[in-house]
Amino acid sequence: MSGRQSRIPFLALLVALTLAAVGLEYYPRPGAAWIHQLTIWAVVLLAVVGFVVGYNRVSAAADGFAIRRRIVLGAVPLWIAALCVAPFDSLDLAGYLNCGRIEVVYGLNPYVTPVDRIPNWKQDSLLAGYWHDTLCAYGFLFSRIASVVVSLGSEDREATFLLFKLVNVVALALIVWLVDRGCRIANRPRSVGIFLVAWNPLLLLHGISNGHNDLLAGLGLTAALVAAQARWWWAVLPALVATALIKYSTVPLLPLAGLYLLRQHGWLRTSIGAALATGLSLAISWPYVADGSALDLSKNLANVTTFVNSIGSMVVIPLAALGKSWPAAAGIETDAASVLKAAGGMLVLGLVATLAWRRTRDRAYSCDAFIRDAVLVQFAMIAIASSKFYAWYLLMFCPTIALLPEASRLRRATFVLMVAQLGSFTFLSRAHIVSPLFLIVWPLCWYWRSARRTGHVLPFPTPIDASRRRAA
Repeated sequence: MSGRQSRIPFLALLVALTLAAVGLEYYPRPGAAWIHQLTIWAVVLLAVVGFVVGYNRVSAAADGFAIRRRIVLGAVPLWIAALCVAPFDSLDLAGYLNCGRIEVVYGLNPYVTPVDRIPNWKQDSLLAGYWHDTLCAYGFLFSRIASVVVSLGSEDREATFLLFKLVNVVALALIVWLVDRGCRIANRPRSVGIFLVAWNPLLLLHGISNGHNDLLAGLGLTAALVAAQARWWWAVLPALVATALIKYSTVPLLPLAGLYLLRQHGWLRTSIGAALATGLSLAISWPYVADGSALDLSKNLANVTTFVNSIGSMVVIPLAALGKSWPAAAGIETDAASVLKAAGGMLVLGLVATLAWRRTRDRAYSCDAFIRDAVLVQFAMIAIASSKFYAWYLLMFCPTIALLPEASRLRRATFVLMVAQLGSFTFLSRAHIVSPLFLIVWPLCWYWRSARRTGHVLPFPTPIDASRRRAA
């Protein structure tokens, strides 16, 4: 991809991020809601054009130092623009601040004491009221990170939010480095991998602009998979455990990782890796559980398993509306929700068990197979089985698709899902039935049907595909 070819994708993304920085905020100004919505649509359309066109052009170009340098240098102004965007689609930063402030300022355990149990908490202008009855919903490692950030931010809310976003800037830079190393080890085009992460508008807007800590989980998973590629056997399990201590997302991967290490490196090294992971977990978790307090996580579990914007919500929400207008059907919603939660859990457990059984019967468990299994489990758990889904959840695993082969259906399906989820910035995110239909189900069905019918090499039809079909 020459400098001229990269100009349109770069300018489209830069204009999108600049518009977001200038015109978007969480609460639109009175009387300007329509301007706010038009700005969002402009940001989304420009971001889609820039990312899709740029990805196709990078994929069609020869890999080399010149194109990688162009991508990295182009990422600098994009990241700066993303950092300047206010958190227009995130209340989570206030939740991070609450967790850290409870621990740092009040010396309390955020997993035991919610905000509303602090005497005179309403007089503290930095505590957010809409999280007043919620315990810390994140892992112990993130609480440690939040405590450091809150300590550095002192009594300045804006400075604290900026520090959380800067943490994600560092995380994204590390992900780019890890992806580049992973692509080099696997002998895959490094420029494509770097572009997938460094110019990805979903990562930039939700990771940097909105500061969601899901990007930290994405860093941990990427580190674990690249460690497996590099044969750093001692780092795989600790990286997965560290990730689980941020967002719990990698817990289902631990059995597969243990099996992979056992098949590749033997009992002794697997045991050493498990011991390191256990020691890391205890060192991070001990201050929060040492006093023997019962961690009342029931409220958080209820929050996590609420049906919002997920495939399951397409069933539960209409039943809830039916129950309100027809009292005789009031119990159907609860029963359906319980069945769907159980089905989602069984889907993930069944998938992990099936993969583990298959890998034990294979002659070897290759690193490529382990990476595919890890991404597949994350995809199924987050995008299909989860009762709650938000676009930023994809940050927990979408950077790792750069480690998959370019022709991988899983990689291309995730790409399509990432692009579709840019639409969640619009009013579609508030349409709890329409949102999963148009932003999850329809894009994936369209992809599978299109891939089966046309055999596209890239995620979207391009002249490259046409020329390859003619040559065949």
